[in-house]
Amino acid sequence: MKTAEACAIGAVVLLALAGVSLTLIFAAPDHEPSRAPETPFSNEERAVLNLLQADFGSFGAPRAPAGFELAGLPAASEDGNTVLRLGATAFRTQCLQCHGPTGRADTTTAAMLTPRPRDFSLGMVKYTSTVAGARARRGDLERTLREGLPSTAMSSFGRLREPTFGALVDYAMWILIRGELEYSARERARAGVDPQAAYSAARKEVLSAWDAANAPQVRVPEFDADDPEAARRGARLYADPAVGCATCHGADGSGRGPAVWDAERERWLLQDAWSFPAQPRDLRRAQYHGGGSPENLFRRIHAGVKGTPMPAHGDRLSDGEISDLVAHLRAIAER
Repeated sequence: MKTAEACAIGAVVLLALAGVSLTLIFAAPDHEPSRAPETPFSNEERAVLNLLQADFGSFGAPRAPAGFELAGLPAASEDGNTVLRLGATAFRTQCLQCHGPTGRADTTTAAMLTPRPRDFSLGMVKYTSTVAGARARRGDLERTLREGLPSTAMSSFGRLREPTFGALVDYAMWILIRGELEYSARERARAGVDPQAAYSAARKEVLSAWDAANAPQVRVPEFDADDPEAARRGARLYADPAVGCATCHGADGSGRGPAVWDAERERWLLQDAWSFPAQPRDLRRAQYHGGGSPENLFRRIHAGVKGTPMPAHGDRLSDGEISDLVAHLRAIAER
């Protein structure tokens, strides 16, 4: 065993012994990402990165950029910078082992975990309260950090006291917004756009997208998720090819439907936005990473799981139909 791998395993074991809840499922070789190694930066991309650092600071010394307080970041001021630096310190001590120093989840520990820790460089969060296409709200990040993600290595950090916990939430938002801005600006520069114009256009677009995330949330109606009749209606919807649930999750709910699983070669057919195999949830086990409450299941069906092939159904199913599907999911898990 390589020294780095041994150290990483030892660190994870120590975390578990210390009381941090970790679910370790070691990835098979075919779970490695298929993305190609990143090409060297061009001069134009380096110019974009210089603009980004002047605006956002560095990962070790982050700066609150002007205008992004509407997106949930601290106001651009020395006080705002102080909050983000406190968050950066908390990130280094609490999150770096899995998410890495720049939030790309490119550590040895991350490579051994399934599901893989989140790579923040695309500015994307899977489990949110917002509608399809909308960015995460600050409250979504706060909830994830406070509660963790069930059946994953992402444990709860609710034990952290204020102001450290709030600063960690702010820094998580900062690293997500910065990641999306870098990605968008570099893509423009690669396409031949002048670096200053590329950065300005990307900044405006990203600011607008994250500002809009403060409004559109999925409205969850009151409903009885344990109603047997609703579950029967949901079963019919689940099997309907026009809805498509069984196509991915399988007729039996195992998560190995014909659209996602090649039974002959025993491999997954689809990928997520991070270029990892997309594995639909085994509904029989009811181990939902985004939370298994009726409200959370309603949101997942309505808005989809962002960055994955799990589509949003809120634009083609009524609230009543989505509620029936939730009842069916709960019935599957009770069999």
